[in-house]
Order: sequence, then structure tokens, then C-alpha cells
Amino acid sequence: MEVVKRSDEAMEIEGQWWAQPFILWWGFSIKYFVPWALWTLMMWNFRLDITPSSDKGQFYGNYHIFWQCMGFIYPFIGLICFFLPVCMPPEVVTRKSLNDFAVESDKEYEKEEQDRRTAVLEQRKLMK
Repeated sequence: MEVVKRSDEAMEIEGQWWAQPFILWWGFSIKYFVPWALWTLMMWNFRLDITPSSDKGQFYGNYHIFWQCMGFIYPFIGLICFFLPVCMPPEVVTRKSLNDFAVESDKEYEKEEQDRRTAVLEQRKLMK
């Protein structure tokens, strides 16, 4: 429901008339329609990939067997590169809080920031 409220940028209205039907439609389509549609589309293509062609007897677009092996190996290497860090996490890192980021240690930056603030205050005094 919170995501539907974001359509009103001012957040003035409690609920739109279309919010509940939209949530019902979204939930139904994500749970039932989208998996069915993706499964159907993937199986149509998968059936074409596993049946050999009638003229050359090769699979998957009549590519040479070397390229078909490469098409399997490269994504497999990518999956290994993804799952290895999952199985071997790095050393424990201490988490920083928001207060750690608020501390400013650069003196030049602090001086520039103070100068900017004073300039803004002077401009406000001139506007009055």
C-alpha cells in the first residue's frame, strides 16, 4: 500500500480509488501470470534449442560444437565468480554509523563551508 501512496507526491490524499484494485491485479499477475508467461516463452525457445536441425543435424542454431561449448562455459564461469564470494565471505568489517560520516576532518573543507555559510547569511541580510 505504501508504494501506491507514492503516486501522490504531496502525500495529501489518504488513498486513491484505484489503489486496492491495482494491488489485487499486481499481486495476481506477479504470482500467477508472470511465471506462466516466462515459463511458456522459455520452453518454446528451449524446445527449438534441443531438437537437431533436419539438414545438418546440429543443435542450437547450427553452431559448431566448439561455440556451443563456449556458450556454456562463459556463463558457467560467471556463475562461479558470483557464488565464490558467497561461499567465502571477506573478513569482518566494522560497520560505520551515520555519526562517523558527520565528523569532518578536512580543515580546508571546513573553512570553505564556513565561508559559504557566511556568504549565504550576508546575502539574506542584503535581501531584507
